[in-house]
Amino acid sequence: HVETMESLYASRDYARLGAYLRELGGEKDALPPLYYTEDFLVNALLAGRLGPAGAEGIRVTCAASLPQALPIADSDLCTLLANLLDNAVEACRRLDPGEDRFIRLSLEVKQELFLLTCANAAPPHPGAGFPTTKADRDSHGLGIPAMRRVAAKYDGVLEVGQQGGVFTLRAALRLPQTSKSCPVRDGTALSFEDGQPPRLRLMVGAHGAGEPAAA
Repeated sequence: HVETMESLYASRDYARLGAYLRELGGEKDALPPLYYTEDFLVNALLAGRLGPAGAEGIRVTCAASLPQALPIADSDLCTLLANLLDNAVEACRRLDPGEDRFIRLSLEVKQELFLLTCANAAPPHPGAGFPTTKADRDSHGLGIPAMRRVAAKYDGVLEVGQQGGVFTLRAALRLPQTSKSCPVRDGTALSFEDGQPPRLRLMVGAHGAGEPAAA
């Protein structure tokens, strides 16, 4: 949708752009309004993807405890959440009919960290990495690297993994005031350990630069 609207705007075809927006609005109005969080952009991203997913028979669970506005750039939130949700929905769609299709999503702010966890049903994945399964490989398959770049921008961490038929993504981003008070360049980094919430780990010192010390 974004690429289409950008093309219409760049060509100054405002009539078609308006018609396209009205068409999208009609698709949205066909679904019941969904409310997940006070943050307008986050709510729009969640409702725009989880609503249609639920209409397709995918079991959706979403717990969002966020302030009215996150101190994260709108473009970064879009990159993070749009890719996350598109990947989760796509994985569920690739399952055989009759299989349990679900998306479990959690978003919260805790101790000046934006914490995001998503678990979704997915076909078995025996290989390394998570390449796109879409036909247009030049335009797709960049979702996880793009999300990692957003996490790195906020001195955070993003991890993905799959066990059996469940794919899990976890991310922790420092909110800007936290980034200023204890940035990575001063020797700390976030990490997930043994399924526990993220915590700071010392990355330099007696163990040498770049080698993680005991948390």
